[in-house]
Parts: sequence; structure tokens; C-alpha cells
Amino acid sequence: MTDAGAGGLPQARVTQVMADLGAVYARFARVTGVMVDVALGPVAPPPPPPPGLPSMLGGGGRPDYRAACGFPPTAADYCIARRWAVMGAVNRGAVCEQDPLPWREPPAGAERFQQVGVLPLPALEGVDFLVLSWQMPTAYDGVITTMSNLFTGAGFVNGSGDLIWRVMLDNQWVTDLQAIDITVGRPSMPLQLKGAGYRTQTHQTFRYFVRLGAGALGRLDPAGNVICGMFGWLYPRGGKQ
Repeated sequence: MTDAGAGGLPQARVTQVMADLGAVYARFARVTGVMVDVALGPVAPPPPPPPGLPSMLGGGGRPDYRAACGFPPTAADYCIARRWAVMGAVNRGAVCEQDPLPWREPPAGAERFQQVGVLPLPALEGVDFLVLSWQMPTAYDGVITTMSNLFTGAGFVNGSGDLIWRVMLDNQWVTDLQAIDITVGRPSMPLQLKGAGYRTQTHQTFRYFVRLGAGALGRLDPAGNVICGMFGWLYPRGGKQ
């Protein structure tokens, strides 16, 4: 019969697993300078964690539901606290450091783009008129982070439906940007898009349209211009996708 260790596993397997963990933690300590204890065998409940240790017992880490219910801490609580401390050190250290995602932060080699289009007020209602069109260069991906659309003349009231702006990426309308009936920012201070913006890929084309609603020509200044802007950055393909 083979002696059973933790969780009913053969003792030899338990010993091997713990040895492997010891090697991993030893490498972790060499890289980060954080020492982690590895117990080889049955473990007695450890003493309370030192002050300042992130734990489930208060002072940081995840909420302590056991303590909130009045239960005393157990060995498992302290074990979890140690693991939280280790993971916090790993996330802050060089072991798990990664380059930022290129659509969240401009990577090395990124280039800003600022595309602005101007169109005199169209003389026809109910038709989409192209104000701005731009294609992503070959071998580059990008992200649209901010945008703007406005009318420079008098007579436009936000939400009236007299002007409707729409954005198309290739041959599809962009979700949430296909029925804009208000002024959005301005070229000198465009609107920050939600989340990380809209990612684009090489050769994709985005287009910014405007359409006049019924009766708009009788209310809008014919000398006004429609202005649309898209802003963001592009970066060489081959980074993290």
C-alpha cells in the first residue's frame, strides 16, 4: 500500500509536487527578492500574519466574509493571505510585467493620426453625405480614441433630428455611432470614446456621414459647414492582437 498524502494522493506524488513548487518559488525569490515558504508535509496552523500583510483578515486583500460573520481565522485564511501577498508581489514585479496592449497605450513606433473633414451644408434632405473618409495604411493597425462632429451655422438644435451623423467601418455601421443627433466635441477638444475606443486593422476604411432630416433646410443656416473628426493612433502590425 502506498501512503496517502494531502487530498488522498500518493505520498510520493505529494512530495514531488511540493518539490516542484519549491523550485518555482525559489526562482521567484531570486527574481523578485520575495521569500515564500513551502511546507513539505503536514502543516500546523501558522501564527497570525505580521502587520501590513494583505489578507482576508482585514487591512487589504479580498473581503473577509468569515470575519464579518464572527468566525475565528483558520490556517486556510492565513494560507490565502500569503497567496494574495505573493500574487501582489508578482503583479508588481518583473516576473509578470508585460508590454501594454497597443490599443490601450501607444507602443513604440506608434503614430498619432488626426483626420478632419469639412462639408458645406448639403442641399438635399434624407441622403447620407460623406464628410470624412480615411483608410488605415498597409501593415498598420490602429485605434480610434476620440471623435467630434458639429455644425458651424445657426439653427441647429441638439436632438432635433435636423442633422444625423453616422460612422461606417468598411461596409458596416459602427455600433453606437450610427445615429448621432447632437454636437459631439470639437476638433480642438474631441469626445473621448468609451472603453479603449474602436480598433481598426490594416486597409480598413472608416467613413463619417451626415444626413439632413425632413424640413432641416428650412431651419439650418445654408452658409454653415458640417465638420467631422476622428483621432487616435496607429502602430505596426505584429504586436499583441
